Amino acid sequence: MNYNNEDFTKGLALAGKLNIDQTLSDLSDAINALKQLPEVSGKVGSIGFCLGGLISYRLACRGKVDAAVSYYAAVSIK
Repeated sequence: MNYNNEDFTKGLALAGKLNIDQTLSDLSDAINALKQLPEVSGKVGSIGFCLGGLISYRLACRGKVDAAVSYYAAVSIK
């Protein structure tokens, strides 16, 4: 897949519209639901790249996941 300036600009615009607090809240709810499943040992981890890396890091900082991997995490999002 090739990325050009137009794709990059579009991606930044979409990321700028993301409500990070709502995203973290939604993922926290999903993690809580996962931990209730009998197939889950009780521990949940996260992994993310770029914006996903930032989200993975923030979940770990809030104590929502037991392990987190963050590749090329975005520095900040408003």
